[in-house]
Amino acid sequence: MRSARSTALTLALASAALVSASAWGGAHISDSVEIDDSTSSAIGTLSDARNSADTTQYIGCEIWAYSRNYQQSICAAQDANGVYRQCYTDDQKFIAIIGTLQGTAQLRFKWNANGQCKLIETHLASFFATKK
Repeated sequence: MRSARSTALTLALASAALVSASAWGGAHISDSVEIDDSTSSAIGTLSDARNSADTTQYIGCEIWAYSRNYQQSICAAQDANGVYRQCYTDDQKFIAIIGTLQGTAQLRFKWNANGQCKLIETHLASFFATKK
């Protein structure tokens, strides 16, 4: 049989867990498109770009498949000021990541001096907005 002290400790820990969980419940990150030429990178959430008040910003990637199993992709972003950057790749690892993009994902890409993608990352989490 549990002692009163053990029961009280269990209730206290359970309450702390609930308070901690509720503090994160409904968290939301708004992530407009940002382009940083000093790091040759662009980042943004697809749904936030889509839902933005302006009609300028966007971010996303496309994949093309050619004969002989050749694929190529381009990632592009434009911020609210109209600054546009893109990178291209035929690296199958990058193309596999691009293929996982969803409408509520955050996308970040970096490019080198030749315009080739040197990093592509996506994040999918509940705190990113859904497309309206």
